[in-house]
Amino acid sequence: MFIQIKTQKELDKLKQICWDDSEFIVGKITMYNQKEFPNGINYSGNFYPNYHLLYNVCSSEKKYLELVFVSCQYITSELINQMYLNGVVSQLYNITLNNFNKDRTAQCCSLLYRYLDLDYNEAKNYFTICK
Repeated sequence: MFIQIKTQKELDKLKQICWDDSEFIVGKITMYNQKEFPNGINYSGNFYPNYHLLYNVCSSEKKYLELVFVSCQYITSELINQMYLNGVVSQLYNITLNNFNKDRTAQCCSLLYRYLDLDYNEAKNYFTICK
């Protein structure tokens, strides 16, 4: 089940993952919302893609973490390859992320996440085998 980031405190909690020792495994881009998304995410007017990104993460409850940038207007390859969740959550749950130089690295209508218990082969093929 996906969890939606709704507060700055929730975003800051994900920042505590040791991203320097984490690894981007695989990703996919979709133009539709999944039925597993929390209520309120499946809104109309979603004209921007959703970026689904899977990471092997350390210092977390499970070995893999899926992040979904919902209706993502902007995202950089820098952020995808070296995740850093420094940013701001608005009252409407919009997310804007910035790098160390305060340059924008992502902007989306919502950020979702879920921890997954996978082995390495399942992780490599996660988006080809998941429904």
